[in-house]
Amino acid sequence: MDDFVRNKLTEWKLSDWIEAFEAQEIDKDTLYHLDDQEINQLITKAGPRVKFNNKLKLLKEEQNATQPQKEAVNTSVQDSPSKSEKEKEIQKRKRKSDHLQGEFSQWQPAPKHQYNCAAGSQSETEILSDVKDIMRRVSEGLHGRDKLSAFLKDKIKDLETEKRHLFVASCSTVWIVTEMNQAASEKETWEILENARSLLRHGGECQQIHFICTKSDHEKPDDLKKIKSAVMNEFKRRKLIKNHFSEDCFKVFTVSSTEFLKGENVNPDHNEIPKLKEILKNLNDAHSETLNYVSGAYGILSLIQGARSGEVVEQKNDLYDLLEGNLSIQLNQVKKAIGKIIKAFEQRLSKGVEKSQNLCEKKLKSFLYPSKMSDRAFHGTLKSAVRNDGVQKPKKGKPKNLNMTLASYLTESIDEKFRKTFPNNIKCGHFNGAIDAFSLSTDSLIEKYKDVELQLIFLQTEENKIKAKLNKTILTQKKLIYNSLTETIKDNMKKCYREAAAFEGRGTLKKMRHTIERHVHSKKCMFEEAKNVMLEQLSDLKETVLRTLEKTMKESIDFSLKTEACSLPDVSDHLQVVKKHYDELHGGQDEKNS
Repeated sequence: MDDFVRNKLTEWKLSDWIEAFEAQEIDKDTLYHLDDQEINQLITKAGPRVKFNNKLKLLKEEQNATQPQKEAVNTSVQDSPSKSEKEKEIQKRKRKSDHLQGEFSQWQPAPKHQYNCAAGSQSETEILSDVKDIMRRVSEGLHGRDKLSAFLKDKIKDLETEKRHLFVASCSTVWIVTEMNQAASEKETWEILENARSLLRHGGECQQIHFICTKSDHEKPDDLKKIKSAVMNEFKRRKLIKNHFSEDCFKVFTVSSTEFLKGENVNPDHNEIPKLKEILKNLNDAHSETLNYVSGAYGILSLIQGARSGEVVEQKNDLYDLLEGNLSIQLNQVKKAIGKIIKAFEQRLSKGVEKSQNLCEKKLKSFLYPSKMSDRAFHGTLKSAVRNDGVQKPKKGKPKNLNMTLASYLTESIDEKFRKTFPNNIKCGHFNGAIDAFSLSTDSLIEKYKDVELQLIFLQTEENKIKAKLNKTILTQKKLIYNSLTETIKDNMKKCYREAAAFEGRGTLKKMRHTIERHVHSKKCMFEEAKNVMLEQLSDLKETVLRTLEKTMKESIDFSLKTEACSLPDVSDHLQVVKKHYDELHGGQDEKNS
């Protein structure tokens, strides 16, 4: 049994079965070829066995994703020599169809830790496994009861990142698939996009919308350009969507199953499937679990080795004072930048409140008295809405949300500012880049303070890690902040919804309408309340950012430069290995980005 299998069983929380695998000498190669009978003998309990089968299946898929894809569509099954030519042709066509379906099913991102850094290097899966094994052994070697050892063990635990859960509010890319001949004119498609815009963008994590036009082989190249242009023009015309997504976020692609089957002879004008697959691959590479883990491990090992070095008290004291001063200055700059942004939101929301109070009854009338629906038909719609806190979800067609209707002037007042302040693409930086700009300038200090270079490397990796963590936290929190406007309106409307839902018999529609109208007229203060709730949440987020930056970096500085020498393991060999992986990953990442 090798370390790969042992690490996998531990990672999958199946360490109780390590002995059984070791007794049967299961190594990395044999692991991939275990059949059901052998697995049943190794893992005798059903629960762990099911978990193992699922994990092994995913592992095999990850391995397959790194192998070059076969280009020919007819190599998966070999024809039997005894078949007639007609049977062969039928079989060939069937394989083509099955292969195409398989290709479409593979339009999911390759596992994010499978990106190969450079020719001849280890895959990210192998690098991650190696470094995790190193950090496990290092953690086991930290026997001391001192504060630094406890701090280091906690940092090693923190290296494990949470898995990404699946716009809808968590989706980063949305694909809209429609036939070429109705791409721009399909009314329902655009309505769905308009209704989901808040959930996708400000209330979600969507970075890109891809409009995919099928059956492109039926059109001429010049016509394809006209159709793509028509779709783009329709996007520009839809103001509600444009307030949430810039033109850079919206792209049109053409695909054709007929062209796809031609392999190398595919016409790029008719078929952009390869482009879409590459986009998905790049999306995953942007979330490299391996790169984050190795960077953190490199920093921790640097601190351990640095703490073992000879005492340089004078340099440490000078550097400590300098870093504390830098920290204070940087925190103040972040505080000012976020405070300025919150002030801008307050001004915009105040205008939204004023507009809401003046025009809410007009907006309400458009909801309660739809021009294209009879009273008889609308009776059921409104009854369903008041029973569901103002939201009616039909089996077909777009949902109706009275809370969103009433909050629309508030959301429209901040949509553009919100998009720029909280971009779903984390690389752009939240709060106009204020967090990304935070820096203790450790790079420039390394040359001057060579004796504590390893401690500075640790601080550098901790700074990068906490900024990345904060950006992810903000990405989650900003959804709640944006949705708070509608949620506050809903909370204020619940009383009248309950009253309206209780009506029965003759005149119910009239009574429901009157109850809602009267309530909105008497509760115009709810718009001011919604504004205050959002501003309070923005202020809370500002305090969370400042508190997290200060606590994390202050603690890291203290343990790096103010902790007394203690018994720590020699990790010089481990540090050398991890540094090599770190440099390799960064080199591969830079090459990919360029």
